[in-house]
Amino acid sequence: MPYFIYRRFLLVIKLIHYNGRSGRLLITLFLHDQKLLKSPLLYISLFFKKHRQLYYENLDIVRHTGDWEKWLNFFFDAVTETANDARNTLVKIKFAFDASEAEIPKTGKARLSIIKVFNEFKNELLLTISEITKRTGMVKSTAGTAINNLMSLRIINNSSDKK
Repeated sequence: MPYFIYRRFLLVIKLIHYNGRSGRLLITLFLHDQKLLKSPLLYISLFFKKHRQLYYENLDIVRHTGDWEKWLNFFFDAVTETANDARNTLVKIKFAFDASEAEIPKTGKARLSIIKVFNEFKNELLLTISEITKRTGMVKSTAGTAINNLMSLRIINNSSDKK
C-alpha cells in the first residue's frame, strides 16, 4: 500500500524537484498513521540516495514491465535498513542522555531543578529559557541557574545568538 500511495503522489503532483522526497515522507507518515511505526522516524531517502542506481532501475522496471515484486522487495529492504539505523541512533542518544545525567551531582539543593530542566531538554533539544519556565513552572532565575549548571557540566550549550 505505501508504494501505491507514493506512485499515485508522483503521478498527481507534477513537481520536478522534491516530489520524490515528499512522496517518501508520505510513506513514513502513512506507516505511522496505520500504527506500523510508533514514531515517524524513518528517513528512507538516505537509503535511496545510497542506492540511487538500484532505486532508478527498480522504478523503471515497474514503469516498463509492471514488476512490482522487485520494487517492493527493494522498498522493504529500505524500510528494514532505515528502521535499524533509526533504532541504533536512538540507542546512542539514550546512552548519551544516561551518561549526561550521571554527570549531574547526586546531592545539593540545585539537583532537583537541574534534573527538571535536563528532562525538558531530553524531550526537546532546542529550548529558550521562557519555554523552560513555562514547562517546569520554575521562576526565571531558578531555571537560569539550572541551565548554567548544565552548561558548566558541558551537558548543554548555548546555541543562540544571545549569550
